[in-house]
Amino acid sequence: MQKDLKLTNDQTAKVTSLFTKQDASIVNLKSETKVGSEDYKTKLAAIQKSGDTELQGIIGKEKFQQYKANIKAYEQQVNINTSTKIKSVKSSVNIK
Repeated sequence: MQKDLKLTNDQTAKVTSLFTKQDASIVNLKSETKVGSEDYKTKLAAIQKSGDTELQGIIGKEKFQQYKANIKAYEQQVNINTSTKIKSVKSSVNIK
């Protein structure tokens, strides 16, 4: 992320701190709320929205948009790879 977005050392430190704080919030949420419940989904979305707002404040709008594009591209690649693997396994055992 630091190289892709050309973040300064200060930005990198702030982003690392933000992600650490966000991870702790999610761990806490998982311990207090049933994962998958509507309450969990609502609270998780709030954590993510807050994190996105703070991240954009740290790295700026342009770099934030590039970050989101990078995430989307990664997710698409993972989905493609997973789908290809599933199709390969299904064909190897004759499942349609």
